[in-house]
Amino acid sequence: MPKMDGMETLGRVSRKDRTIPIILHTSDSGYQEDFMSWAADAYLLKSTDLTELKEKIKELLEQRRLGSKISQTEVEVGRTNIERKTWGKK
Repeated sequence: MPKMDGMETLGRVSRKDRTIPIILHTSDSGYQEDFMSWAADAYLLKSTDLTELKEKIKELLEQRRLGSKISQTEVEVGRTNIERKTWGKK
């Protein structure tokens, strides 16, 4: 990246939209101990075999999808509880 490094990009993306899964995909194994503090969802060492990266992407997208479903269900349950309380006041 000509104008910014990967860490700066990570900071900008994570501040802008935390719904985007972030994977640190690097050849530098020195980052592994710190990746959790950088708002990354996963850390993978670069390899010529992209199978692990593809699987991690699928896994994180599925986690986001399920998290979104849970949030929607919580909203619906909350709405139902409010409606029940409102009906009981008549």
